[in-house]
Amino acid sequence: PPTSLPGVPFAPVPCGQGVHNSTSTMTRIAMSEEKPLAEVIELLRKERAGMLTTLSDEVLVSRPTNVLDVDDDHVVWAMLAADSDTADQIRQDPRVCMTFSGYGHISVNGTAEIAHDPARLAELWNPQAAATMQCESDDPKVALLKLTPVTIGCWTTASSPAQVVTLRP
Repeated sequence: PPTSLPGVPFAPVPCGQGVHNSTSTMTRIAMSEEKPLAEVIELLRKERAGMLTTLSDEVLVSRPTNVLDVDDDHVVWAMLAADSDTADQIRQDPRVCMTFSGYGHISVNGTAEIAHDPARLAELWNPQAAATMQCESDDPKVALLKLTPVTIGCWTTASSPAQVVTLRP
């Protein structure tokens, strides 16, 4: 069962009272049900910043991440420093979660990899990327983060049920 932080009691929230969890309103949907996958992907494509969560020595670590693209295979592309702690954590355990809250609440769970693809990086490079990385796209310290989703969760309003689309087994 969940535990409390020191001095903070744990109080489970009953279903339907503010917090959605896997036993209350979250449902697994097929791509053609309530919110088609295409609609969720369009919301995701509007996002430019998310929170990337990785594992480091069995501790979850989150940090803001600039999103460069969501391709036709639903892969989320971002950038990072090839020699960063984030890159090392992904090499150790590629299971990640990236969350967004600009156009609804979206959670992308999947497998990340560090990609060294100069042509793709040049294609995706933009002024925001240059400002963030403080270099040019051909600098060897820049790498792409390729997040291949396994599930995408989407909550568009507080009163709507959460929907999770399973893309890959």
